[in-house]
Amino acid sequence: MFGAGGVVPAHKSFAPMVQESCNRNGIFLITDEVATAFGRTDAGSGARL
Repeated sequence: MFGAGGVVPAHKSFAPMVQESCNRNGIFLITDEVATAFGRTDAGSGARL
């Protein structure tokens, strides 16, 4: 989660929970790592679910 106060890491169960909710409701989930740009093209990207 990103905001004016900085970056607050989400719990590791958060992303899979959001993905499952999107799948159930036919929503296409898009993620990005613009806040840090760390690992954006690497296999270790945080956006990989």
